[in-house]
Amino acid sequence: MLWWLTVSANIRFVLKSLDLNEGQISARTGDVLGQVGLIDFADAYSYQLSGGMQSRVSIARALATDPELLLMDEPFSSLDEITGRSMRKLFLELWEQRRKTILFVTHNMFEATFLADRIIVMSARPGRIHNVIENTLPRPRDYEDPAVFAASAAISKDFLRDVAKE
Repeated sequence: MLWWLTVSANIRFVLKSLDLNEGQISARTGDVLGQVGLIDFADAYSYQLSGGMQSRVSIARALATDPELLLMDEPFSSLDEITGRSMRKLFLELWEQRRKTILFVTHNMFEATFLADRIIVMSARPGRIHNVIENTLPRPRDYEDPAVFAASAAISKDFLRDVAKE
């Protein structure tokens, strides 16, 4: 998020790189702010927002351009658990609406299991693919579902067992 711009100006900034007229930019800005629940904060600056709200602005900026592929590098890692949980749920809702391909990097195995259909587990130095796991848990996923926790625990256990062998 560009700290010197308001929330709406942050969205408009990325949209100006597209071939859109002013009306389309305004409409799309309002749409994505509505989707991430920030319409009432359109004129706020980053210092006036919580960490979760700042994350939602970043997600809105990324979604505004309607990319075919979205790259996300630990977008929720700096959030507290309650905000992170709400952001993961919001993220899944947005994915359900848009169905875009997302490459999501995380060190949180529960987060990976909750969000992903395919989990690629990487090894440490040198980074290489350790395992590729097809996540067959049904959608929509429930945050409280013990199956999500059990699947994430099994993936972690297998990875840690294999690392210990190395």
